[in-house]
Amino acid sequence: MSDYQALATQAQEKNREILIQALKDQGVVMATVDYSGAGDSGDTCDLAVQPPELLAGLTEIQVKQHVVDVQYLGYGQRACSMREAEVALDEAVRDFAMRWVDSLYGGWENNEGACGTVTLNVTDNLIVLEHTAYYTESTS
Repeated sequence: MSDYQALATQAQEKNREILIQALKDQGVVMATVDYSGAGDSGDTCDLAVQPPELLAGLTEIQVKQHVVDVQYLGYGQRACSMREAEVALDEAVRDFAMRWVDSLYGGWENNEGACGTVTLNVTDNLIVLEHTAYYTESTS
Protein backbone atom coordinates (compact mmCIF):
# COMPACT_ATOMS: atom_id res chain seq x y z
CA MET A 1 0.00 0.00 0.00
CA SER A 2 1.39 3.39 -0.96
CA ASP A 3 1.86 6.19 1.54
CA TYR A 4 -1.05 8.04 -0.07
CA GLN A 5 -3.37 5.04 0.15
CA ALA A 6 -2.45 4.44 3.80
CA LEU A 7 -3.16 8.07 4.73
CA ALA A 8 -6.35 8.16 2.67
CA THR A 9 -7.62 5.04 4.44
CA GLN A 10 -6.82 6.54 7.85
CA ALA A 11 -8.53 9.81 6.90
CA GLN A 12 -11.64 8.00 5.65
CA GLU A 13 -11.90 5.97 8.88
CA LYS A 14 -11.58 9.11 11.02
CA ASN A 15 -14.06 11.00 8.84
CA ARG A 16 -16.58 8.16 9.13
CA GLU A 17 -16.56 8.38 12.93
CA ILE A 18 -16.90 12.16 12.86
CA LEU A 19 -19.75 12.09 10.32
CA ILE A 20 -21.78 9.39 12.05
CA GLN A 21 -21.53 11.27 15.36
CA ALA A 22 -22.29 14.67 13.80
CA LEU A 23 -25.35 13.30 11.98
CA LYS A 24 -26.50 11.57 15.16
CA ASP A 25 -26.08 14.82 17.13
CA GLN A 26 -28.35 16.57 14.60
CA GLY A 27 -31.05 13.90 14.89
CA VAL A 28 -30.41 12.38 11.46
CA VAL A 29 -31.10 8.64 11.39
CA MET A 30 -30.19 8.05 7.72
CA ALA A 31 -28.46 9.91 4.91
CA THR A 32 -28.28 8.91 1.26
CA VAL A 33 -26.04 10.27 -1.48
CA ASP A 34 -26.90 9.49 -5.10
CA TYR A 35 -24.18 9.81 -7.74
CA SER A 36 -23.99 9.42 -11.49
CA GLY A 37 -21.50 9.95 -14.26
CA ALA A 38 -20.26 9.02 -17.70
CA GLY A 39 -17.99 10.36 -20.40
CA ASP A 40 -15.20 11.09 -17.92
CA SER A 41 -17.20 13.23 -15.51
CA GLY A 42 -19.41 12.43 -12.56
CA ASP A 43 -20.54 13.76 -9.22
CA THR A 44 -23.21 13.57 -6.57
CA CYS A 45 -26.75 14.18 -7.77
CA ASP A 46 -28.70 14.28 -4.54
CA LEU A 47 -28.31 14.25 -0.77
CA ALA A 48 -31.31 13.22 1.32
CA VAL A 49 -31.70 12.65 5.05
CA GLN A 50 -34.25 11.16 7.38
CA PRO A 51 -36.06 13.04 8.78
CA PRO A 52 -36.05 15.28 5.65
CA GLU A 53 -36.70 18.53 7.52
CA LEU A 54 -33.14 18.36 8.92
CA LEU A 55 -31.44 18.63 5.50
CA ALA A 56 -31.43 22.43 5.26
CA GLY A 57 -29.69 22.79 8.63
CA LEU A 58 -26.73 20.63 7.62
CA THR A 59 -25.21 23.49 5.61
CA GLU A 60 -24.91 25.52 8.84
CA ILE A 61 -23.08 22.84 10.84
CA GLN A 62 -19.27 22.80 10.51
CA VAL A 63 -17.39 19.54 11.09
CA LYS A 64 -13.74 18.63 11.16
CA GLN A 65 -12.58 16.43 8.28
CA HIS A 66 -9.23 14.83 7.59
CA VAL A 67 -7.83 15.59 4.15
CA VAL A 68 -4.76 14.09 2.47
CA ASP A 69 -2.54 16.52 0.56
CA VAL A 70 0.01 15.41 -2.03
CA GLN A 71 3.04 17.50 -2.92
CA TYR A 72 4.86 16.43 -6.07
CA LEU A 73 8.61 16.75 -5.64
CA GLY A 74 9.64 15.81 -9.17
CA TYR A 75 11.25 12.72 -10.67
CA GLY A 76 8.31 10.55 -9.59
CA GLN A 77 8.66 11.55 -5.95
CA ARG A 78 5.87 12.87 -3.78
CA ALA A 79 5.21 13.74 -0.16
CA CYS A 80 1.84 13.05 1.46
CA SER A 81 0.45 14.55 4.61
CA MET A 82 -2.88 14.65 6.45
CA ARG A 83 -4.47 17.84 7.75
CA GLU A 84 -7.76 18.85 9.31
CA ALA A 85 -10.25 21.12 7.58
CA GLU A 86 -13.61 22.56 8.66
CA VAL A 87 -16.42 21.95 6.16
CA ALA A 88 -20.20 22.08 6.17
CA LEU A 89 -21.76 18.80 7.26
CA ASP A 90 -23.70 18.32 4.01
CA GLU A 91 -20.50 18.80 1.99
CA ALA A 92 -18.62 16.40 4.29
CA VAL A 93 -21.24 13.69 3.73
CA ARG A 94 -21.04 14.11 -0.06
CA ASP A 95 -17.22 14.09 -0.01
CA PHE A 96 -17.11 11.01 2.22
CA ALA A 97 -19.47 9.14 -0.09
CA MET A 98 -17.52 10.00 -3.24
CA ARG A 99 -14.17 9.10 -1.68
CA TRP A 100 -15.59 5.73 -0.67
CA VAL A 101 -16.96 5.07 -4.16
CA ASP A 102 -13.63 6.14 -5.70
CA SER A 103 -11.70 3.83 -3.37
CA LEU A 104 -13.76 0.83 -4.50
CA TYR A 105 -14.51 1.74 -8.12
CA GLY A 106 -11.79 4.14 -9.22
CA GLY A 107 -12.63 5.58 -12.63
CA TRP A 108 -16.34 4.78 -12.26
CA GLU A 109 -17.20 7.97 -14.14
CA ASN A 110 -15.16 7.08 -17.23
CA ASN A 111 -16.50 5.85 -20.57
CA GLU A 112 -20.07 4.55 -20.17
CA GLY A 113 -19.90 5.44 -16.47
CA ALA A 114 -21.89 4.30 -13.47
CA CYS A 115 -24.40 5.38 -10.88
CA GLY A 116 -25.30 4.43 -7.38
CA THR A 117 -26.34 5.30 -3.87
CA VAL A 118 -24.34 5.47 -0.66
CA THR A 119 -26.53 5.03 2.42
CA LEU A 120 -25.30 6.03 5.86
CA ASN A 121 -27.49 4.30 8.43
CA VAL A 122 -26.62 6.45 11.42
CA THR A 123 -28.69 4.44 13.89
CA ASP A 124 -26.89 1.17 13.11
CA ASN A 125 -23.50 2.75 12.22
CA LEU A 126 -23.69 0.99 8.86
CA ILE A 127 -22.74 2.28 5.41
CA VAL A 128 -24.03 0.54 2.29
CA LEU A 129 -23.05 1.10 -1.34
CA GLU A 130 -25.33 0.18 -4.25
CA HIS A 131 -23.27 0.60 -7.44
CA THR A 132 -24.24 -0.01 -11.07
CA ALA A 133 -21.56 0.11 -13.76
CA TYR A 134 -22.65 0.79 -17.34
CA TYR A 135 -21.03 -0.89 -20.31
CA THR A 136 -21.59 -1.33 -24.02
CA GLU A 137 -21.59 -4.81 -25.43
CA SER A 138 -21.10 -5.56 -29.08
CA THR A 139 -21.10 -8.77 -31.05
CA SER A 140 -19.84 -9.52 -34.48
